[in-house]
Amino acid sequence: MYGGRSAFTSPAATRRVFKAPGGERVEYTWRQVEADPVSGLVTDTLSFRVTRRSQSRGEAHRDAFVYRWRLWSIPELTDAMHEAGFDQVEVYDTLGDAIDGDGRLYVRPIGPGEGLDEDWVVYIAARN
Repeated sequence: MYGGRSAFTSPAATRRVFKAPGGERVEYTWRQVEADPVSGLVTDTLSFRVTRRSQSRGEAHRDAFVYRWRLWSIPELTDAMHEAGFDQVEVYDTLGDAIDGDGRLYVRPIGPGEGLDEDWVVYIAARN
């Protein structure tokens, strides 16, 4: 989930580029189109541009996904997960980069009182 100081500022965009396994260049853009801090409702879109090695511009998929949802706070979401029956709910502020020889990823959840950046993305894991 995302949040922070500018979570209800509209519009905003994040672009990422990566190489796909077939060598294609994939650019995706996450846009926050609308945001209402009173209701907590936001509209976000995800667009793609896929460029094959033989192409110069690529094929665009504008607003391939449109999400209209309520942007919850971390405590609201973790409380809801506990109410849904999950015994353990943890919040992570990174995906981690320590991987052992067997491919296991090592990360540490955020502890009580640890801060986040002004704008943040966190990962919430719940399990029984």
